[in-house]
Amino acid sequence: MKARGLVTALLVGDYQGLIGLFDTYGDDLYDYCWTLLSVKEAIGVVLRDTLVIAYHRIGELSDPDLLTAWVYAIARNQCLCRELPAEPIRRLPRLPADEPGPIARAAAGALPFRERDALELWVRHRLEDREIAAIHGVRVRRARAVRARAAVRLERLFWAYRSAWGHGACDRLRALLADWDGTVSAVEAGPVARHLRRCPACARGVGEESGVHGLWSAEPERAPGGYRAILLTEVRDWTRAARQEEIARRAGRFDRAGFPVPLDRRSWRGRPRRRRAAQ
Repeated sequence: MKARGLVTALLVGDYQGLIGLFDTYGDDLYDYCWTLLSVKEAIGVVLRDTLVIAYHRIGELSDPDLLTAWVYAIARNQCLCRELPAEPIRRLPRLPADEPGPIARAAAGALPFRERDALELWVRHRLEDREIAAIHGVRVRRARAVRARAAVRLERLFWAYRSAWGHGACDRLRALLADWDGTVSAVEAGPVARHLRRCPACARGVGEESGVHGLWSAEPERAPGGYRAILLTEVRDWTRAARQEEIARRAGRFDRAGFPVPLDRRSWRGRPRRRRAAQ
């Protein structure tokens, strides 16, 4: 069922539309929520609440073509109200240099939260800048700039990672990284950063061994077996009118376009504010 068909079904209260929503987005949302929470028990609650909120608030979505971004925005807020995203890692773990997927994910983990989130949405979930902007509550131009900056930083970290541990083609870079312990700041500043910006050989290498492609190809996190039936049973119970007030509390504020107001919008320059978890 395509986006407009899902919206139509949800608007008339058709429970099959809710099932279609899960079947369309469930696997991808599970993988996305894993990057924010990394706790499987919490992901189940987030996805349940996401579906229930979508069922009750679909009438506020002004543009049905943005359904995908809207569902991701709801899930993102439900994650942020439970746990702060992890601080960027300061030291990359040592991984086999011939496994680009895990390396790319480790390198992405070193990026600031909003850069990492924008890149995750763009690369792994194939969302456009317009959709990312709607999710983050910013202008398209800002979303594009954040995503582009994140991609450049990811490529540098990815290439330095592979070069330091066996797959670099540049002798100078290998010498600079001879004693590298995985510290991210050593790649983003100083001689290594200058070298990565200027060296033609490393520029060619980055093009051949793309961190963005590695991030895209990384194995997604999958829900456990039987998850769909259990979740949809819970969702059916939560869509009943008796729980309207609690659903509204969990949903938070929505803007004029019908999108949930990002919980981290006011702290765009810093880390998201901590919110009390809903149990």
